[in-house]
Amino acid sequence: MAGAGKLAPQSLVLVALGLGGWLEGSPSQGPANVRVIQEDPQQSHGSQPVQLEQGDAKAFIEKQVPPKYPEKAREMRIQGTVVLNVKLSKKGKVKEISVISGHPLLVPAAIDAVKQWKYKPYRVEGHSVEAQTEVVVNFALQN
Repeated sequence: MAGAGKLAPQSLVLVALGLGGWLEGSPSQGPANVRVIQEDPQQSHGSQPVQLEQGDAKAFIEKQVPPKYPEKAREMRIQGTVVLNVKLSKKGKVKEISVISGHPLLVPAAIDAVKQWKYKPYRVEGHSVEAQTEVVVNFALQN
């Protein structure tokens, strides 16, 4: 999976990747360039969440809580990226988070923040469905 968001010049930069909007047939509800990895609509109505391509999430985040930089990581001058796999409910709430990668001192802060995020519901054929995406949280110290 390729794709990346733009980084703002801040001491703590958050980049959410992967949650696209609405599929073909509903261009007025979201960007036309949304790419879905899992294209079988039957699976998206079942127990498997729709797996989405990275890059379209920012437009669909309703609430994004920034993480608190862990004091121990700050003291040790640890910076880095935490990558999380996030499953979303039909209502756009964060349902489950698993860690893909990241420094052990940064991971808990990233998880605590992303748990509080809220997305617009993902829809297939007019029905809200569960979705799955990757979220990247960057931790950077100011000089």
